[in-house]
Order: sequence, then C-alpha cells, then structure tokens
Amino acid sequence: MAEELSVMGLGFRRQRHVHAYSGTTSIDREHSHGYLGVTGPAIGSGAGHRHFITGLTTFDRAHYHTYRGLTGPAIMISGTAHTHRVRIRTSYNEGHSHRISDFVQQA
Repeated sequence: MAEELSVMGLGFRRQRHVHAYSGTTSIDREHSHGYLGVTGPAIGSGAGHRHFITGLTTFDRAHYHTYRGLTGPAIMISGTAHTHRVRIRTSYNEGHSHRISDFVQQA
C-alpha cells in the first residue's frame, strides 16, 4: 500500500514494502565490488512475494558491473518480519563477473 508524501510541494507516492540491501560481491580476478540499494515493490503477495533488484557495483580497478534479478520468496524470521535471499551474477566486464549471494534487510 502506498501513501502520498509531499516534499516542497511535490507529491510522491511512498512504497511501504521494500527492503534495503548492501554487501560485497565474490572475489574474482583478485578483487571484489561493493553494492547497495533498495528493492522494488513486492511482486505477488504473502510469503511467496518477491522483489526486483537492479543497480551498479562500486567502481574498482577501473570498471564496475551492473546487476539485476529477483529475490527469492519471503523467509519468515518472526511474526511478520521476513527477509529474502539474493543469488545473482553481475554483468561480464573486463573478462569476468562476480556473484552476489546475500540477504536483504528484514522488513
């Protein structure tokens, strides 16, 4: 469910159910990259819902990688609190790619 938010007279719709995420990619070619972001809104409902994630890694060793994919379904922690597993591969740049294998922050 979204609600209206006014900032300096501009109307924005606030998404209530998203997750923040951050971490470090796998080490490949003797380096890794950082990443961080906020998922898209829930796709589906209930415990089976997922989130789309997309972004850019940090710029290291004169390059960066893009990534995009879907989280896994909700993993219940307690009550209604839950997280999602992320397992995706970055774009192939400079002769390699990296793995992102982590959990989003609970919501």
